[in-house]
Amino acid sequence: MTAAATANQTALLEIDGMTPELLHTTNVAVSDAYSKSYAYVYYFAVAIGGLAIIASLCMRDFDEYLTGHVSRQLYQKRDTSTDPLEVTTREVDEVQNGAIEGKMTG
Repeated sequence: MTAAATANQTALLEIDGMTPELLHTTNVAVSDAYSKSYAYVYYFAVAIGGLAIIASLCMRDFDEYLTGHVSRQLYQKRDTSTDPLEVTTREVDEVQNGAIEGKMTG
């Protein structure tokens, strides 16, 4: 059995009853079995890819949500002298009150 585990051709020929023709037939059969089993992996991959394409075609359009807006910024206060959220809020208030003209659109 150690000869079969190592797949050494000369060791396999030393097994009782093993002939060169039988060894050749075994090698061809093992090679054929490996190639056919790998085909199923590729068939599965094609099926998953096709399913992904169909799913992507059924999705709705998310372009309206892909903007430059950042709802929450992560920062450390020690890294900046001003709070970016306070500045943005103050600018929005000033634009809404008419203090700043044309600075922000929307």
